[in-house]
Amino acid sequence: MKATRPTTDPAPTRRANPPETGAPKSSDSPPKMPPRRTWLWFLLVVVVNYFLVRSLMPGGEPSVTVPYTFFKQEVTKGNVRAIYARGDTMTGRFKTPVTYPPPSADKSATSKGEAPRGAAPRTSPRTATSFTT
Repeated sequence: MKATRPTTDPAPTRRANPPETGAPKSSDSPPKMPPRRTWLWFLLVVVVNYFLVRSLMPGGEPSVTVPYTFFKQEVTKGNVRAIYARGDTMTGRFKTPVTYPPPSADKSATSKGEAPRGAAPRTSPRTATSFTT
């Protein structure tokens, strides 16, 4: 009879390790902060984003402040597109641009160009489609 050798498995069995979950194994060392270079890049991206948004989406047209009586006149003319009222303040848009104060109001000022005593200082006429009362 022939002697047989015990057969050995050419590939030894390996023990499967569980997948790492990314959680700290122990409290050997505290979590590390990102490197300084990462923070500088982040700050640079935020600053560039700020200026890019400001240049691509500029603020709306400045509104002109008009008295309530002027607003009522424009409503009567049908020149008010939309309003938003909150408390005693109204903001909105005119259908066509409006100049306030009207250019004829400048001629009614005193001959020296000064506002009458006790009157609010006159502003230069401005044309706008948005208003505030």
